[in-house]
Amino acid sequence: MIPYEMNVLVKQNEHCNLDAFPLRFGFSFSQDKYVKLRRLSEVENASSPGRWKFSASMHHPELRATQEATFVICRRDNDYIMVTAWRNDINTEYYLSEVMKSLRKSGELTVDELLDMHSRYIVGDLTEHADLVKALSEKRSKEEIHRINCKADEAISVVKEEIEVLKNNYNRLQKQKSILEDKLNSERAAAGANNKVIVTEPNTLVSVELNVKRFNSSCTAITLGSGQRWFMKTSTFDKNGQITEYAKTLVGKQVVVTSWDPINDPGKWSSQGYFRNVHLL
Repeated sequence: MIPYEMNVLVKQNEHCNLDAFPLRFGFSFSQDKYVKLRRLSEVENASSPGRWKFSASMHHPELRATQEATFVICRRDNDYIMVTAWRNDINTEYYLSEVMKSLRKSGELTVDELLDMHSRYIVGDLTEHADLVKALSEKRSKEEIHRINCKADEAISVVKEEIEVLKNNYNRLQKQKSILEDKLNSERAAAGANNKVIVTEPNTLVSVELNVKRFNSSCTAITLGSGQRWFMKTSTFDKNGQITEYAKTLVGKQVVVTSWDPINDPGKWSSQGYFRNVHLL
């Protein structure tokens, strides 16, 4: 759960402080610095795993100023880390981020130049990667302009490939989600009106153990990445071993686990860790 208020670490030598902040906010920190964020929207998963995106107000610890923007953060070494931030349309900003990061890493662009361009960004004259390349070209030789254009084209090509991969992954996940929902609906129908199907949050299936004794019954036991263990009495609920065999194929993958509780006795089986099915996410 991402809190509504948090201190987020801005790393001095990383992209946000060297690219995003100078151009979009007009400052750059000379050392690692914490900034306070107050969330203004719900949290979404960002394009890369382990990253979260949301709108927030940011309090600058030195200027005592507050600015609103969209932020991407991650978790590292017990800290929330600032990945990037932007203030305009996500599509144009994404390309702009990658181009200025590439040019800065190759030595074609400096933090000071980005700070100088901040006023043009604020008034809307520099919001796309083409605007950045044009601005840099104003004081460059033909050879330097050629290098800048080549670096920009390379960065855009990489971004387009990444976006295509993200689209394919998204479509795959949507298809898996639809398949899972169909399976859960079928299970709810099988459970009938007298039972409620409890579905766990997604987690990694770590192991499947056979013939585990629990209350004098032989069970299949599964362990999730959270450490939680679930049990199924096989002689009653998996006589042919079909569920157990399927669970074995899901080890290392993201799954949800279901348990059936009687409507008139909530938590009867789920609270004791008994499961009925395991499904691929």
